[in-house]
Amino acid sequence: MHRHTYENHPLCPGGVGYSQVQDQKVQWKEGDAIYIPVWAWHKHTNTGAGRARYLACENAPLLQNIGGLAFRQEIGKHVIARAGEPLP
Repeated sequence: MHRHTYENHPLCPGGVGYSQVQDQKVQWKEGDAIYIPVWAWHKHTNTGAGRARYLACENAPLLQNIGGLAFRQEIGKHVIARAGEPLP
């Protein structure tokens, strides 16, 4: 699981699965869109037999351009990196 300081609106152009957002399990399938709030712990899981795809629409680039305020944190790691920088 991970979280970040920017909003995320995953769109699902193919496949089936779910996203764990905090303590809520959100099912999704082809054609669905979901919302990941700022700083919410989440992960995405493919439950179908084939490949699942999603397109992440997020405001991280905007935050980067107004001062590098886009951060991401992985659960179990004490790593926070500025958006655009590689995580170790």
